[in-house]
Amino acid sequence: MIAIPAVDIRDGACVQLVGGSYAAERVRLPDPVAVARTWTDAGFTRLHVVDLDAATGRGSNERIVHDLLTSYDAGIQVGGGVRSPEAIERLLSAGAERVVLGTRAIEDPDWLHEMAMQFPGELVVAADVRDRRVVTHGWEKQHLRDVLDVIDELNESPLAAILVTAVHKEGQMRGTDLFLMERSAPSSGWRSTPARSIRAPSPESSPHEEERMSVVERETKETKIHVAATIGKGSGSSKTGIPFLDHMMVTLARYSGLDLEISATGDLTHHTLEDVAICVGAALERVVPATAARYAHRVVPMDDALVECALDIGGRPYYRGPLPSSLYDHWMRSFADNAKATVHVRVLRGRDRHHVVEAAFKALGLCLRDALADDGVVFSTKGSVALKVSP
Repeated sequence: MIAIPAVDIRDGACVQLVGGSYAAERVRLPDPVAVARTWTDAGFTRLHVVDLDAATGRGSNERIVHDLLTSYDAGIQVGGGVRSPEAIERLLSAGAERVVLGTRAIEDPDWLHEMAMQFPGELVVAADVRDRRVVTHGWEKQHLRDVLDVIDELNESPLAAILVTAVHKEGQMRGTDLFLMERSAPSSGWRSTPARSIRAPSPESSPHEEERMSVVERETKETKIHVAATIGKGSGSSKTGIPFLDHMMVTLARYSGLDLEISATGDLTHHTLEDVAICVGAALERVVPATAARYAHRVVPMDDALVECALDIGGRPYYRGPLPSSLYDHWMRSFADNAKATVHVRVLRGRDRHHVVEAAFKALGLCLRDALADDGVVFSTKGSVALKVSP
């Protein structure tokens, strides 16, 4: 993997926008040249520079871009408002290693092909995406074209690379849209570069705090499921067509600290619930740190309900309930089997089934939060187990 820091310039400052919105700045640093120096001093040999004002027609930061190109030996690719061969030539002559094209490249394929033939291997096309649809004009105009169709067309030109930015994830510090990247990369005949928001390491950060992500998909005659899981901040998105299930999945994400992205379609409620549980469990099993705390126990009250949960995520699948809802009791069992987890849920009190089930998911979420904590120690007398199968 090659990491390329981005220096986005707006009003003469280095900024980071959240979700591609010019009304939402997460970061504003007054000196882009100093920011670039920070990255190069840290050992990065390439930079991605964007003139946001030029991209949106609000102005130009040409002087600052020129200062960056003449101040550093790093390979710099530059974009933002580049819509003519003269602009491409100026940037390359000033020292840009590559030039990033966006709006005109997407909206005028014939012009792009002509430019790619004139500057072969020196142009990068920015396929910026929001909800699978390509956006241009500094992320402000959304097109009806699917990004995979656009990438397929770009394969006709001799480009240096295709840059795919998940605008809806930009600046949120939650990683990229992994589901999108897994589909866009194989579609491209050129090097495909995902853009994402990451945190720079700090002296206080633990080596065990690296992001862990997993994507699981399941498609049968009955259902089609997609689940992405990350040990993150507890952000949940669930679109299954079953309102209470969506509520429980978002609740599970919030209380566990997992970032969950779930989408599902199915013929019957039972099939959808079961297959979502299978995929959530399988996704969780893949992100468990080798030195996770492993065990957890929580008791959660919710009005009349009081529910206890005990959990072991150490690779021993077992479930013991029951819950008063057969559907959600089955969800717990399917989850435990596929997460390779031992899950005990005991209803201590409760008359309202809604409250009991919700308390159970909150208790499970809190247990997951505790059990997934990376303590840096393998909690097993066996240590790390390696299984070798001889023919």
